[in-house]
Amino acid sequence: MTPAAQGIENQAPAQRPWRENLNIHMTCPDCKIFPPDLIEDNADTICANCGRVLAERLVSYESEWRTFNNDEKGGEDPNRVGDAQNELMNSDTGTTIGGDSRNMTKQARSLKKAQAMQNEDKHNRALQAAYNQINVWADQDHFAHSVKLEAQRLYKTAYDSQMFRGKNTQAILASCLFISLRTRGTSRSFAEIVNLTRVPKKEIGRTFKQLENFFASDTEKKKERIQAEGLVADNSAEYIPTSSSNPKDLVSRYCAMLGLPFRISAVAMQLASKMSDTTGLTGRSPLSAASACIYFACHLLSKPKTLSEISQVTNVSDATIKQAYKKLYEYKDQLIEKDWMGPQQPSPKDRTREILFGDPSKLPKASLIALAASVVARPKSYDAQPYAKALKARQAPTNTTGLEVDLGYSIYQGRFNATTNLNVFTGIRFAAPPTGSLRWQAPVAPPVDRGAPISASSYAPQCPQAPDASYSIVAVNNTASNEDCLFLNVWSPSNVTGPLPVLVWIHGGGYGAGNGRQDMSSIINTNGNQFVGVSIQYRLAAFGFLSSDEVYRNGVVNAGILDQHFALQWVQQYISQFNGDPARVTISGLSAGGGSVMLQAMAYGGSLGEATFSQAIANSPYLPMQYGYKDWIPSQSYYALATAAGCPPTLPYGANGTQPIWDCLLNVPTDTLINASTRITQSGTYGTWAFLPVTDGVFVQDLPSQQLLRKRVNGLNILTSNAANEGPSFVPQLISSEDDLVAWLRLTFPLFSNNDIAKILLYYPSSNATTNSSEDVFATTGDSGPTALNQSNVGTGQQQRANNIYAETTFICPSYWLAEAYSDGDFGQGKAYKYQYSVLPATHGSDTALYFNPPGTPPYSQSFSRTVQQSWGNFIITGDPSISQAAASGQINGSSPITDWPPYSVYNPYQLDLNQTGGLTTRVNTSGLSLIQQTGEGTINDIRAVNAYTWEGGRGTRCDFWRSMGEIVPE
Repeated sequence: MTPAAQGIENQAPAQRPWRENLNIHMTCPDCKIFPPDLIEDNADTICANCGRVLAERLVSYESEWRTFNNDEKGGEDPNRVGDAQNELMNSDTGTTIGGDSRNMTKQARSLKKAQAMQNEDKHNRALQAAYNQINVWADQDHFAHSVKLEAQRLYKTAYDSQMFRGKNTQAILASCLFISLRTRGTSRSFAEIVNLTRVPKKEIGRTFKQLENFFASDTEKKKERIQAEGLVADNSAEYIPTSSSNPKDLVSRYCAMLGLPFRISAVAMQLASKMSDTTGLTGRSPLSAASACIYFACHLLSKPKTLSEISQVTNVSDATIKQAYKKLYEYKDQLIEKDWMGPQQPSPKDRTREILFGDPSKLPKASLIALAASVVARPKSYDAQPYAKALKARQAPTNTTGLEVDLGYSIYQGRFNATTNLNVFTGIRFAAPPTGSLRWQAPVAPPVDRGAPISASSYAPQCPQAPDASYSIVAVNNTASNEDCLFLNVWSPSNVTGPLPVLVWIHGGGYGAGNGRQDMSSIINTNGNQFVGVSIQYRLAAFGFLSSDEVYRNGVVNAGILDQHFALQWVQQYISQFNGDPARVTISGLSAGGGSVMLQAMAYGGSLGEATFSQAIANSPYLPMQYGYKDWIPSQSYYALATAAGCPPTLPYGANGTQPIWDCLLNVPTDTLINASTRITQSGTYGTWAFLPVTDGVFVQDLPSQQLLRKRVNGLNILTSNAANEGPSFVPQLISSEDDLVAWLRLTFPLFSNNDIAKILLYYPSSNATTNSSEDVFATTGDSGPTALNQSNVGTGQQQRANNIYAETTFICPSYWLAEAYSDGDFGQGKAYKYQYSVLPATHGSDTALYFNPPGTPPYSQSFSRTVQQSWGNFIITGDPSISQAAASGQINGSSPITDWPPYSVYNPYQLDLNQTGGLTTRVNTSGLSLIQQTGEGTINDIRAVNAYTWEGGRGTRCDFWRSMGEIVPE
């Protein structure tokens, strides 16, 4: 371990002795009940109000039964789905304690032989696969253990009956889970089960009814048999027909998802209870009734939520909620209790007048409404027009000369490129220098400098760099870097009429490297100069992503992300000067650039709509661990940086007159801070950066795995992708055994328990493949033969296992989650499109050249390059990436060409596999490996539509697993 890393390690908090604390209380995270009513349910402690599992892995004192299955095979024993009283779980091979000892040895041998045969039985393997699927769904939504067991019991009953042979297995499993939830008093809507299981609603509905009829009939037959044979009835296995969800059971969960206070939740629950007892209000669907009760309670208690906000959570249309609310309102006198309103308080209007003016009568009503709207519309830190003062200084309202642009704060002179027919502006300042007192502060508008026009003919300095950690610390050349680096570049078609769409490129580099010097001329030319290009820079490494409680209190965290947002505000204000349309902006990026696109999509909880962009392109979106801004790990990076920069953290708050760390860091010379930032970053775990985005509660309000699940995003459409081999650049290529793999997992996921590590190994099973030489590796097809779990053109065996784990949790699954967040369904009119880049070697970031280099640049054929660049152009211009067959040169293999690019949805999770085949096989050195690629004459397009969920041996299921672990990772 390096000295810097040891410094971080040695600062771990001391272990405190345990003391009894009777002041600890529990609050249910779903329904916010404090304290919740608890039910000890088998091995879980669950909330009696909403069914959320609050504690698990407790010791279960109920009897259990198992068949002594070989645990080394992993998974659950197929016959261990209930307790010993359940007749469905008993068999003739069970062990009898206290029986005849003379035959015990013989019985044991017979049992062992029978069990060995049973473990190989196809019947049990099918059951085990089904139980694993139920476990995935149950764990993802924190269902109680009893719900899981009941669903497994129901499925085994249906499976053993052979009444459902040939039916959709996923639909049967989903229906069993739905029935189990209802019989156990844990209400979930059909839509929630559909979103969880990805089984179409019609399939679940049809299968659900068939199963209900079967279970009811089966129970009656068992009762008749028991009565006829004089046996003792076993009520534990009796099937009780389900009923529709009670609106009251749904209200508390939805209120929690909307972030409503408990008082509103309580009133909405009482409304739902009264509604079911009021003549004239019965008969409505539970979902619409619950939605109407929430809407009513919100407005009743002056905490209004819009119909669309409630609709997004409950999956009920605005019109249906409105209709149910009108019916509810007719009975308001019967429903409303006087004590709901509480003691009389000054109205919000009077209270605001009193605070602002000392007299409630001084502020006119219209002014108050305008004031309230300005406060509520955006978070307090949001400035919708940061360039207002600069605009007043502008002499010309529009750009009239083409190459000279008046931005108010400065005038810039661009240059014309006759080859590309583009007006090019490089090095335009969009924010004041983030130096001195503005270091680690939110970006502000540039200072006014209206002297001679500033030449925009060369790139500005890049932001200070800090590469990721490798096997050793390497020297970094930062001579081309400057802390004053907030500049952008514009490529604008010349001699055009009318505003054009805009593509904004956010560079990648792990939030610690890269710059905005990506030339966008080629992709603009390939698409007939039909859109404007913009590339931006933002603060990196410690300059852009330093985080701790002290940084948060004195400055801002996520400064680099705020820089990006500020640049997007610049685009909204000024892009019309460059023939761009601010209403048709597409933001794009790869790696950390793709991760930045994801965070901009999540900005302010997804409340900005299309204020800064309307579409997004996210390639290989980078999602490292996203800690809270004052969590231990980002705080230790802060103190390690302070030490390396000469600001020791012994007295962090300036006690005894000592200079605080914050003031010291503000005065550290740029070069010293660059060296400290580089050293701390390179002292970390292989392939990682030390300074990364954090959850700040304002701009970045939640973990992507959680917020994207709720579809809380800005913009309308998305095109997202991943490469086939994302992992090797970030995983040490030294893993040859499972012990090596486990050691790497513990280092990579420091917050994971032993059980969490075991889950990963279960979802990423090993094979007999070993880590062999490069001659033995080959690319997978994705939908047949070996899968990415153990095979790729980069590695095999345990090494590929590690490569794929890192690839999926860090790059691939975030791409899936983004596609799901933007897919339309019941949540809006947006569309999502997804693809995988599979051109060998298909390593992380290797597709950047495909998007921006001139068509035909090796290793791509001219046809393939043009096809992909035009698909991007069509998405930017029309919102649909499909292109004509002629544009694809007619050389497309596969059943579904790019001309029929299906949108992605949870019901039809299609993606395109973009590849080319044929040509000359050569080798290229990348990620420290010598890998093959195919290039030159003879290469042809190989593009086809595939199922992204079942791709590579069930990648969608593994992404569901990572989402369920999102709060632990955290990501």
